[in-house]
Amino acid sequence: MKKLLILALLLLGAAGAAFYFMRSSSPAAADYYADYLPENTLATASFVDLQGLSETFPATSLGHFVAKPTVHRILGEIGVPPQGLKEYDDVYDGLAGVMTNPAFRQVFGDDAVVAVLPPDVELLRKDPEKELKKSLLVFGTSSVAGPLDSFARLVMSKNVGKETVEGLELTRIEVDDNDVVYGYAKKGVVILSYAPANIVRAMQQKEAGSGLREFAFFTAAKGFWTKKAATQRVYTRSYVNFTRIRSLFSESMNPQEREIGKYLQGFKSMSSVMVEDHDTLEMSTQLEYTFDELHPWVRDQYKAVSKQNYSLGLLSNKSLVYYWVSLLNKDYLKNLLAAANEGQYKQIDSQVRKELGVSLDECIAAVGPQLGLVVNDVVNTGLFPLPKVVFFLEVRD
Repeated sequence: MKKLLILALLLLGAAGAAFYFMRSSSPAAADYYADYLPENTLATASFVDLQGLSETFPATSLGHFVAKPTVHRILGEIGVPPQGLKEYDDVYDGLAGVMTNPAFRQVFGDDAVVAVLPPDVELLRKDPEKELKKSLLVFGTSSVAGPLDSFARLVMSKNVGKETVEGLELTRIEVDDNDVVYGYAKKGVVILSYAPANIVRAMQQKEAGSGLREFAFFTAAKGFWTKKAATQRVYTRSYVNFTRIRSLFSESMNPQEREIGKYLQGFKSMSSVMVEDHDTLEMSTQLEYTFDELHPWVRDQYKAVSKQNYSLGLLSNKSLVYYWVSLLNKDYLKNLLAAANEGQYKQIDSQVRKELGVSLDECIAAVGPQLGLVVNDVVNTGLFPLPKVVFFLEVRD
């Protein structure tokens, strides 16, 4: 149950902080975590004002949706037994207790940042899940000195102690028999990690200077964040180093993962920011890449993107969900279907010729690149809620 609570906390904290925080942090403090990270950091994601989240989330639309009475009605519609309802209530009550816990607010009242460090390639091959967990660093800022021990005892575990690693005294928190989390707090900054060595390296990086803060890709991300959020409240900021991620895929022993690495060639980095704009949310993303170095399929997809969106007329003020892409490349689709099962492709082609009088190749060439869907309503069928969906597909002249 503890693992479930922690997972739910992370998901809810990320979503809630992204959508419902009440104020933004100052620009000077927004990227403090970059001082603790090396330039080869794979990714970072920062969320602002988690204390505001714990105070305001229950009154939001999402808060009402996940409230126990609402979820009970939904689960009841699909026949979930009472035990299932009780399990949800236990998770909800435990999560609410954590979010309103004074110790939790002291540690993560201002912000939270998740960073992904480069994993050990050999260990990643042996146990990917374990190594990825070890590569995580979580940062938080707090105006209260020394809250880590009380937070750990009240929220995470009663088994809290001290452990010295390379001369640095860390807080050791036993979450359960299999998981131990280490923490360190200094000058209002709290760092948590499954791997104590990562915290030691972070403090050494802080003393050495430079690192991620001075790295060109991250500098470009900061410029993008500043430009997009100059006068607006910031919800989230994220950064991804595609060059480093591609190298990990390329070194994989798994052929499919190495293939993914090929498709990432030419991409340098990505930065995103979510802001509030007149009671709406705006997510902006910037990709850094070198076009001539992109995979041929990616270049073809880019060239095939439509200049105009023809599906906007399907939208109304009652639309709940809208999804649109302009990436249906006819050559790629044909090759994908043929590669999956050449015999089946021939059977489909024969059936299409019989029914329509044209080949499957001609049908594929006649559609795209735009496709998507619109959800305009959700109706109660008596068994479970059913969305009313309109699918659309562009037809070429």
